[in-house]
This record gives sequence, structure tokens and C-alpha cells, in this order.
Amino acid sequence: MSISKSLFQSSVIYFIGQILSKIISFLLLPLYTNYINTSDFGYYDFTVSILGVIVPVIFLEIWTGTLRFGVEKQDECGKSKVKNNTMILGMGSLVLYSIIYVVFMSLFPFELPLWIYLYSFFWVIQLFLLSVARVYGKNVLYASSGVISVFFNAAVTILVVMLTNGSIISLYLGMIVSMIVQIIILNHSFHIFSKFRFSDFDKDLCKELIRFSLPLSFNSIMFWMLEGFNKYVIKIYLGLSSVGIYAVANRLSYILTLIISVFSLSWQETIFKISDKETKEAVYNQGFHMLFKVMGAGLVVLLPAIAIMFPYIIGNDYAQARNLIPWLLLSVYANAMVNLLSSCFAAEKNTKDAMIARTISCIINVVVLFSFIDCIGLYASPIALFLANSIGMIVLLMLIKKHVRITLLPSQVMVFITMFIISYFVYTNCSTFVNLGWLLFSAIIYCIYLKDFIISVLKLAKDMIFRRKISGS
Repeated sequence: MSISKSLFQSSVIYFIGQILSKIISFLLLPLYTNYINTSDFGYYDFTVSILGVIVPVIFLEIWTGTLRFGVEKQDECGKSKVKNNTMILGMGSLVLYSIIYVVFMSLFPFELPLWIYLYSFFWVIQLFLLSVARVYGKNVLYASSGVISVFFNAAVTILVVMLTNGSIISLYLGMIVSMIVQIIILNHSFHIFSKFRFSDFDKDLCKELIRFSLPLSFNSIMFWMLEGFNKYVIKIYLGLSSVGIYAVANRLSYILTLIISVFSLSWQETIFKISDKETKEAVYNQGFHMLFKVMGAGLVVLLPAIAIMFPYIIGNDYAQARNLIPWLLLSVYANAMVNLLSSCFAAEKNTKDAMIARTISCIINVVVLFSFIDCIGLYASPIALFLANSIGMIVLLMLIKKHVRITLLPSQVMVFITMFIISYFVYTNCSTFVNLGWLLFSAIIYCIYLKDFIISVLKLAKDMIFRRKISGS
């Protein structure tokens, strides 16, 4: 099977799972914004963002090591050994994490400590099991388990919100239940815990896993400095209510992040399996240019769509989120390109250079954020993130020349800038009717611009369906 077909087939499977998950999360926004006050939603989002840096650091983001080393092994014995050694490292990290958590909670009391700990505990197990599913190529299981768990999340969240009149506990409980459901489904398929053998412990393999994952865990700090840190600064300067508004604006960018997450999942699996340098360079450039154009199209078309939907899905207390969305989408766009390039460095087992680029981006983000938050408020965060990620992308393109040459095409950049400026103007200044017109027009323009890509995708889809029909007959 060719690389492009492998990438497409993985993307289709992930897309089905991700699209349903994101749609359900998107449909919950009216519930969140009409029943949960901005401060409570801000506290929930803030604590989750803090966990987003603490958990990967203490656990060394070992689940990425599981995927990277597991997909290299062709036999069951090799995969099992990677899986078991990852679990051994994870157990040690869990003990350390629990001790640190209890000590910190005793010294600096905070609200809902039990719920936050349970959230982090099941999150780690979920991440590990999901990486194992990908190691074994169980993409359908990966996607379907996610869809099922999201339905449980929605059901529990809606029920608890209604019963408690908008209690913040509903947000934690819904996520915890969904994680447990997905863990049960995945473990039932692989029997990971019952098949665990401490006798598989391999000191050299553990060292190799740590050596690979340690830079990634520090990279998580850099990632947090490019997102979670901004929420911390917003909390200090503008309050938890502003964090809640910012969080809702972020959630409205879910449709764009859908494109990223689907592509990134299949992209990682594809590039991790390539060893030939010439093939790598061709695939890297193909993926980079493809995502740049498709993401740009998604952003431009998404803006008028959000303008049309916003009054119907977002409560009045969160109305300020509307004007933040274009800048947040820009920052998401730039961050997507950075993440794609970082995956290329991971495939080369060179995570140090990716960390250098992240560090530069973090410095820019912090400087811009502190320089402008007093005068432009919440806008300082997405603008700082966009500038930081854009410069980070340029740095990565320079550093990756050690391995392969990836080019940023000026023609693609000019097309995106022109279309975004028009879309931004329509979004901020025009009526719903004009936004609808621009939505249809820009969609047609991009269908023509991405004609070759769309045709190739449709051909691959047709071939994939045809092969399945033949194999099934």
C-alpha cells in the first residue's frame, strides 16, 4: 500500500471518530454557556490546563514512547515488551505523582482536589491504552471507543448539570466517566492489565524510552507556555470569568482542530514507518503543503459559519468570545503547522531541536502577552500565540534542513492572507446574510483551488470502498 493511501485510510477512520466526538462537544456549548457561570467554567478549564503540563512532565509523556517504539516492532513479543516496560515506568511515575499531589494539596489547598486527581488518574491510563491501540493498528477500535465514551460524557454531563443546576462537578464527572468507559472498552480488547508481566523488564529499553520521552515531557512545558500559561496570566490579570470566556472561544475552534487532530494521528503513524530519506522528504513536503492549504481553507470558511451560528449556540454571558475567535483560529492554524513539523523531528528521533523551537516561541509568547494584556485584554493571548507559533514554524523549517528540506510556498501564503483578510472583514463588519453569501462563495473558491486534492481523496475513497467490496465478496 502506498504512503498516501495509508495516510488517507488512517485519516478516514480517525475522521469518523473525531467528527462525531467534536460534534457532540460542540452541541454541549449551549448547555455550558447557559447553565454554568463563566467563573466556574473558567476554573474547570484552568485546572485542566494545569494538568496538561504536570501530567506529561511527571509521566514523561511515556505514551508517545509506547507508540514510537511499539510501531517499530513487527512481532507480538516485541510489542508486548515495549508495552510492559512502559507500564513499569508509568507505575513509578504514578507513585511519584500521587505523593507530589497530596503534599501540594496539603500546603496549598484548592477546590475539588479529589475530582481533579481522579480526572488526571484516568486520563493517564486512557492515553496509554490509546497509544497501545495505535501500536496494534486498531484504528477502528481507537475511533469507535472514543465515540462511545463521548456519548457517555454528554449523557452524564447533561444529567448532572440539570440535577445540580449547573454545578462545576458535572464537567469533571462527565469526563471521568467517559475515560473509564473508553478504558474498559480498550482493555477488554487487549487484556493489557491481565497480560502484564514484570519479568519483561528491560533496563536498556527503559533507558531508551526515557531518553526519547524526556525531551517530549519538557516539550510539554513549552506547549503549556504556549497555551496554559496564557490562561494563568488571564486569571491573574482579568479573573476566572475571563478564563471561562476565553475557554468557550477556544471550544468554538474545535472544528478547525478537528482537521489537525485527524491528520496528525494518521500522519504520525505514517511517517514513523518511513526509513528512506528521499521518500521522507517527498512525504514531508506533501503533508506540509496539504495541511497548509486545507487548514487555510477550513479557517476562511469557518469564520462566516461561526458568525451565523454564534447567537444561537452561545449564552449572553459569553458574548465577548465572538471577537476573540478569528485570532484564536489564526493561532490554532500556526500551531498546527508547528505540530506537524515537530512530528517530523520525532520521526527522526530528534526531539531536542523541536524543543529549541518551542523555547523560542514561548519567549515570544510571554513577552508579547505581558506587553499588551493591560491595554488590549483578552486579545493579547491569541495575538501572542499567533506570532509565537508563526516564528516557531519558521525556526523549525530552518532546523529540519539537517534531515530533509521542507519549503513554504509563497503562493500558498499569499492565497491564504488574501482570503483571510476578506473573511475577517465580513465576520466583524457584515450581517448574517452577507456572511452566508461569503460562506458559499469562499467554499466554491476553495473547491476550485483544492480541486486536485479533492479529486485524489475521492479516488482513494473509491478505491478503498471497492477493495473492501471485493474482499467481502
